[in-house]
Amino acid sequence: MKKSNLLKENFETKLSRDDLQNLENDISILLESFKDLSGKIKKIEENNRRIENVQNDNLRALSEINQYNPEDKFLLDFKKNRILTNFLIFKKNFLSRDEFGNELDSMERLFINNDSIISKINFFKNLDILDLKRKSHLIDLLNEKLISYEREINDLILDIENDVLLEKNNIFKSKDEFIKYLKSIFDANFKIVKFENKEENFKNDSEKIFSVTLNLSKEYLLADNLDKSIITIRDSGLDETDFYDWLLEAEKIKEAEENFNDLETLIFDKLRLEND
Repeated sequence: MKKSNLLKENFETKLSRDDLQNLENDISILLESFKDLSGKIKKIEENNRRIENVQNDNLRALSEINQYNPEDKFLLDFKKNRILTNFLIFKKNFLSRDEFGNELDSMERLFINNDSIISKINFFKNLDILDLKRKSHLIDLLNEKLISYEREINDLILDIENDVLLEKNNIFKSKDEFIKYLKSIFDANFKIVKFENKEENFKNDSEKIFSVTLNLSKEYLLADNLDKSIITIRDSGLDETDFYDWLLEAEKIKEAEENFNDLETLIFDKLRLEND
């Protein structure tokens, strides 16, 4: 009987110790979780404080700039220097197709009451500058099409030289049959383009080869005349579906450059007026 009670007591004691150990483990895990959570809360609070400090600095700077005395040359020059600095950073990033930083936000604050400038700034804030191609990309695409066209011509020559019909029949039965044969080959391999009188170099109703349009369009690009390059393609009579990607990229570049030129003019006109 005593032995049975002792075993029962030992079992209850062992069970209590196991439960206590498990409880201690749970408490330890809970404390670690609290420490981790506390650390994250501190980081969030620190980030919020930094954001508030930046916002306060910006508000103070904006207040100083917007409330400057026109007779105070120091504050006037300070504002102009900030405008020029941010615009030059923006210009560099635009021309190099690098991602914009804070320069657009800074210019937006500096011209907060100028709707025309704000409108142009918003255009660039919504523009995917990394996706905007350069004019050199358009030239590369035209060169690729010209190379492809030359290959088609070479293939056409080889087809004519190696044609089974020509090998077996050196002379066609009639001139009309020969002309029909050549026309069928030309229609199947490349296009003959009829130009309207849109350029001085194009004669009325004259038929020009595909490469004339592309080379002329490329020359305009090299001369930094994107608008004329686009018009050359559109007014050539070529199938625009063959140039869909090229025209799409060209129009994007044109729109971006027009907005850039407008913004540059508006900003420097504003600075010039304030300097008068």
